[in-house]
Amino acid sequence: MKANSSVRPVWTLALCLCACVQDAPPPPPADVSLPPVSMVLDGTTVLDLADFDLESTDFESLPGQYRSEQGGSVLFLTVRSQSTGEWIVERTYSEPKFADASARYAVRRTRFGLADADSQFLLQITREGLLAFEQDSGVDSIPASYWIHYTRDAMKNDDARAAQ
Repeated sequence: MKANSSVRPVWTLALCLCACVQDAPPPPPADVSLPPVSMVLDGTTVLDLADFDLESTDFESLPGQYRSEQGGSVLFLTVRSQSTGEWIVERTYSEPKFADASARYAVRRTRFGLADADSQFLLQITREGLLAFEQDSGVDSIPASYWIHYTRDAMKNDDARAAQ
């Protein structure tokens, strides 16, 4: 019996559709909402969240190094793409004469930005960098009453590009 050549394109299309569905990012968590916090710590200045130009679509440029300086302490965020629709974020708090305090979060897209599974860590993308909210950072200098503004760490990002 001769194979029907008209079936092949349909089968190829079906394989393509299955591959596309498998690579699609998981849907955003439905119950994630923004915290009732409207103030942002930008260095040593407190600003209103409405002062920031929030972006919600530029996820390709998300990976990289970010920093926020607050007096003598420095906060670092490292964002890496883990898989389609998921990123790993490592936050390090560094203050002279104290041990660094770090935390690691796996975040996914939401309707406003990114969040971990428990909504304890939230990110919003700004034109200059990221706004991060940690419900319970374990560090007194990272209060749950403020978003923290992190800007791209140009020197670290240039070093990473040069190493590639």
